[in-house]
Amino acid sequence: MSLQERLHTLLTRLSDTSEILQKWPGGDDPSIHVRTTEKLIESIKKIMDSIKAVEEKVNNVSVETSTEQSSGSGDEDIANKLRQIAVPLDLLDMMDCAGGLNPDCFARGLIKEALRQMGNLQRRKASMKMLAATIQNGLDARERQLEILKALDEKLASQGDMSVNNDDTREELKIGESIQGQTTIETNKRKRDESEPQSEEEPPSK
Repeated sequence: MSLQERLHTLLTRLSDTSEILQKWPGGDDPSIHVRTTEKLIESIKKIMDSIKAVEEKVNNVSVETSTEQSSGSGDEDIANKLRQIAVPLDLLDMMDCAGGLNPDCFARGLIKEALRQMGNLQRRKASMKMLAATIQNGLDARERQLEILKALDEKLASQGDMSVNNDDTREELKIGESIQGQTTIETNKRKRDESEPQSEEEPPSK
């Protein structure tokens, strides 16, 4: 049986099961519900058999197409399309594997958690970069302030040396002026002393 025929059988059995659910009998007679439930269970078992048949055909279609090129090309196209169909997560959650979570659903959960943690790490990395930039800016500003203070200290020190030199010059000028003044006084005094005796002497009488 080809893959297309098996898919047609699966769809027919799904339709029959849906019809049983839609036409579920009412009333209070338990026997009616029991018979309908048995019919539903039997239909679900047929669906499971059809799913297994389709799965086996999809898994073995590559081997069959290598030996049957004419009839296998259509099955291979259908199988490739079935492999590319994404299975809903809700359906995977309902499909238990060895009494545990479905491996595909578990792997998707791990990937989702890894992406979440990666996002957290990226946000932390961005925060650390911002903090490092802020600290570096503060250090640069502090260094500039220290350089400004150092330049001001050097300028004040140079101005202090200049004021000391100016004070020394003023003192030297004062000392020079005082010495010059004393010299002038002494010179004037000597001149007066030399001129006074000559003026007091009288000429001799004859």
